[in-house]
Amino acid sequence: MFKGHNDYYEDAVILSVLVSKIGSDKFPLTAFDAQKFPYLLHRHVEGVAKDYRKFAAGPYNPALKYKGARPIAIKKKYIRTQNATYMGKTYQGMVAGDNLPEAANYFEQWYGSEPLQWIEQFQYIKGRKDELELLTTVDMAMIELRESNKLITSLAVKEIIENSDEWRAKLKREIFSDVNILRAINWSNELFGTEV
Repeated sequence: MFKGHNDYYEDAVILSVLVSKIGSDKFPLTAFDAQKFPYLLHRHVEGVAKDYRKFAAGPYNPALKYKGARPIAIKKKYIRTQNATYMGKTYQGMVAGDNLPEAANYFEQWYGSEPLQWIEQFQYIKGRKDELELLTTVDMAMIELRESNKLITSLAVKEIIENSDEWRAKLKREIFSDVNILRAINWSNELFGTEV
C-alpha cells in the first residue's frame, strides 16, 4: 500500500486504468475481466493477489465490486457503467469516466508504464475468458501448494480444484483437461516465476 491512501483506493485506480486499457465504449470491461485482470496485475507487480477467494469462475475478490475498487472508481468518475450486448446477452460493463486521467496519473506515479504494457499480452488471446479462468485458477492453486510446501504437479493442482466446492465442476470442462492444467502451470511459471 502506498502512503496516504488505502488498498481500496489503489484497487480503484488499478481497475480504472484497466477499464481504459482493456475495455472500450463498444466493448465495456466485463465483471469477469474486472476480477481477472487486477488479479494478474497484482501478481505481476507485487507477487501476490490479496483477498481473492475461490469462486466458480476462478479467483474472485468481492471487495473489488462491493466495498472498494468499483464504488470508489464510479464515485470519483474514473469509470462509469454502461450496458452492452455480446453474443446476444446484455451485461453492465465499465468504461472510462471523465476523471480517468487523474487515475492514470496516480497509476503512472505508483507503478510506471511497464505493468500496462505487460497486461496487453492477455487482451486479445483466443478464448480469453476460458484462458484467463484457467490461468488464474491454476495459479491460485499453485500458490496454495507452495504455501503448504507441496510439489506442484498437474495432479496436485487437480486435487486443489477437486477439494473446492466452488471449483470442482471445472474438472468436467475441456479447458481444465490434464494437458491444459499442465500448460497453465508452465504459463504461470513463465509469467510469475516459481516463488510465491
